[in-house]
Amino acid sequence: MHIDKPHCWPDGEACPNSCAAAMHERLIYGTCDLWGPWAGWRIRGRMLISPAGDRVSCGELAPAMMFARYRGKAVAVMMGVEPPTKAVTVGCAHTRD
Repeated sequence: MHIDKPHCWPDGEACPNSCAAAMHERLIYGTCDLWGPWAGWRIRGRMLISPAGDRVSCGELAPAMMFARYRGKAVAVMMGVEPPTKAVTVGCAHTRD
């Protein structure tokens, strides 16, 4: 099932509220403004954009993260210590019918 706008937005009418407008932007255009420690960062389609306007695509971010992970492990092995383990939690939006 393809959803092009929230259920609370009747056909042929203007957007009823800011929540419906934000949901429409996320579903149709893939936009999301981040909050908390990521405040100022935003997602536009497949791009992560920093507060300074620097853009990173999904294709650029994954190899950079993998390089950083393996670089940290290599340094730890050379120093004879076990590298710390990191966990990243990303909040997800939930929709209700």
